[in-house]
Amino acid sequence: MPIGAIYSGVNELARHFSKSGEFTITPRGVKVENIWTAYGSGTAVSVPVSLIAVPNSFFVCALAYDAAQNITNYTLGGVTTPILAGSAIPVGAILFGLVNPTPGAQNWTATLAAAVAWRAVCYQLSGVNQVSSVLNASSVNVQPGTSVTAPVSAAINGLLVDVISIANGTGGQGNNGQTVTKVNNIITSGYKSTVGGTETDNYSWSISQNAMLSVAAFNPV
Repeated sequence: MPIGAIYSGVNELARHFSKSGEFTITPRGVKVENIWTAYGSGTAVSVPVSLIAVPNSFFVCALAYDAAQNITNYTLGGVTTPILAGSAIPVGAILFGLVNPTPGAQNWTATLAAAVAWRAVCYQLSGVNQVSSVLNASSVNVQPGTSVTAPVSAAINGLLVDVISIANGTGGQGNNGQTVTKVNNIITSGYKSTVGGTETDNYSWSISQNAMLSVAAFNPV
């Protein structure tokens, strides 16, 4: 919004102002400050992270794995990171989060019920509303298919974060303008700034497979 004025005079009868220039105030919004990735095979999931001090911090971890397995003990430095979106049917695609995480080097860890191949992308965000962090979340699966779409309601200057898991480690293609992150050369998660209204997150792939897409839309301060 343009703003520009200068005080030019005053007496008991009048106050006079004239425009001298203008500048624009742009809300900072939700931003990605750091990204960490890891992958492995087994029941123990671990991602080393090193969080920094940023305004209105939020930690998100996107976990994808290739079979229907329960998951427990998901923590950051021993503090539980609640599930924001997702499940493990037919494959695992889950978003975990923690508001105002403690800065410093630590590990995000989780335990799978049985050994599977897994991939993780963890984010540190800034500018996230600390009271109402997630505006909306959605999870959609296909059994099987060649694409999956998950709509979410999003805020102006917010951020969308997703996680995609396709059976047999098949790589998908993001179709919503996401900045995607590959783990072990497989697209696993993406993010994009939001402009308000409904965002339709979508991924596609060439060979029909079971898949799960989970999405969370973060509120700005």
